[in-house]
Amino acid sequence: MLFYTLLFSLLSPLARATVTCTTTEINGWQNPSFETGNVDDWTNLVATGAAADGSVVEGDGSSGSYYYSITGTGIYTYLSQDMAGLTEGQALMLSVDYRVFFTEDTSTTGDYCYIFFSTNSWDNLESAQTTVHPSAYESNPAWSTYTQTLTPTADTDEIYFTWGCSASYVELDLDNFQAVLGTTTSCTTVLPSSTPVTSSPASSSSIASSSSFLVTSSSVPSSPVTSSSAIPSTASSNLVPSSAAPSSASSSVSSSAVFPFTRSSSLAVLPSLPVSVASSAVSPASSAVASSSASVTTDAVFTTTSIVYVTEMATAYACPAPSAA
Repeated sequence: MLFYTLLFSLLSPLARATVTCTTTEINGWQNPSFETGNVDDWTNLVATGAAADGSVVEGDGSSGSYYYSITGTGIYTYLSQDMAGLTEGQALMLSVDYRVFFTEDTSTTGDYCYIFFSTNSWDNLESAQTTVHPSAYESNPAWSTYTQTLTPTADTDEIYFTWGCSASYVELDLDNFQAVLGTTTSCTTVLPSSTPVTSSPASSSSIASSSSFLVTSSSVPSSPVTSSSAIPSTASSNLVPSSAAPSSASSSVSSSAVFPFTRSSSLAVLPSLPVSVASSAVSPASSAVASSSASVTTDAVFTTTSIVYVTEMATAYACPAPSAA
């Protein structure tokens, strides 16, 4: 029972373990929020092939501490990069956070900007351009999200985000490009702190009752024997108190005695064979105690469940010898 209790104590914390799983989207863009502080992984050009004058700014980005910003957008300009891991012919959802506003105080209300995604060329539109209107000068507009679906033509395509405004006094800010190619799930397991399991030392009585005795089948000398020769002195204290045991025995031990001990009208009948008491409450004695007058071999192992027989035997026959008539 103790074994099963300890086993349950060791395994039960596992049943109470907390498992937390997190699902993360796989983003096809590299450096999608410009957190490198520059336009690494991106190509930033105007439609004529010249370098664009946009830059990465540290500030109130929609994701992280940086964002891309460009002014003077009166000509089509784009950011692009090669994207791998695509599935040809399967729709791909793309998005970007943006904000656009006038950089001058103007009463113009008809200005606008076009924004769109495309594959393999800045002007390879799959659908109509999306029109957005700049916010007022110094209005500090909130970030908005633009979303569009494209169909890749191969497992790797160059993906463009292009914009162009009808006025040159407009600023466009971009951040948090997303292209979800799939998801990945990771889990962590947290085990509760364990309480060491200890067992109380067994009492002397429980040790005695669970000890094992070895009974041998070898012959026993016919001469009278004493209890001290049949039971080693180191183990006899576990069976018979020294004050109660007789100093010697004048009668021979019955050769037919069997375990457990029996009582006789003449004396306490001990087993006819040498007895060895195991010193451990767990493992039986590894060998029988050898007698000086007979070789001993082990034939059987008996386990006692009570020490009461020894106690009765010791007290019943520790009587003074009768006086002479």
